[in-house]
Amino acid sequence: MDSSATDLAWRVEEACIKACPSPRQALLEGWLVRLSGGPTRRTNSVNPQRGGDHDPRPLMTAFDRLYRAQGQPTLYRAPSMAVGMAAALDAAGLAPQAETRTLFTEMAQPPVADAAVELLSRPSEPWFDLRFQLNGGEDASFRRMTAAIALPCAFAALRLEGQVAAIAYGAIDQGPMIIEAVATAPEARNRGLARRTVGTLMAWGRAQGADAAALQVAADNAPAVAVYQGLGFDRELYRYHYRSRPD
Repeated sequence: MDSSATDLAWRVEEACIKACPSPRQALLEGWLVRLSGGPTRRTNSVNPQRGGDHDPRPLMTAFDRLYRAQGQPTLYRAPSMAVGMAAALDAAGLAPQAETRTLFTEMAQPPVADAAVELLSRPSEPWFDLRFQLNGGEDASFRRMTAAIALPCAFAALRLEGQVAAIAYGAIDQGPMIIEAVATAPEARNRGLARRTVGTLMAWGRAQGADAAALQVAADNAPAVAVYQGLGFDRELYRYHYRSRPD
């Protein structure tokens, strides 16, 4: 990865952290330790920072202490541009899991907004209802996370027969817009709802001054990747995965 690509990857990584904030976190010698509680791994993991030493082994005892105090396992999140981090975690005996791709697009010509997609400044209860239905139930930590977003943002909802059937949100950080929480009700899938919802967020972001968009998707989720590629997300900036102790 050349220096300009590395710089863009870190810029998008930092924007993703701001778009998905952890209300409880700590900085420890160049590492961002996120401790939100709840099931979301990104907001409950040790994250490297740009320009630091990416070998976490000297601080593993300190990380364990922080997570143990919250009754949580220690989880490491390893972006591919954090040089040396994956090798250090290999040496510590922590196996990789849950690889995710970060996709990117310039937005010179974003999709046209869909008038049927509702844009909200804060998520509505029906918006939360679909999110929680698809993610195993009520999650107070996710509510706190959305309330903590400091970036300009919009929450999109698309209804079918009066019920919210597709959701997502977008947050803009000095240029790129990060798209998060894309989801469609099981009974409404394969009908183009995610494309319409994300496309409308892209149109909103461009109107607000965003010049690019990025999102993160599980590496093995081929149907979602195909939808995003159809919206212009044809460039992969970096990947990340998680590591934790076997016990």
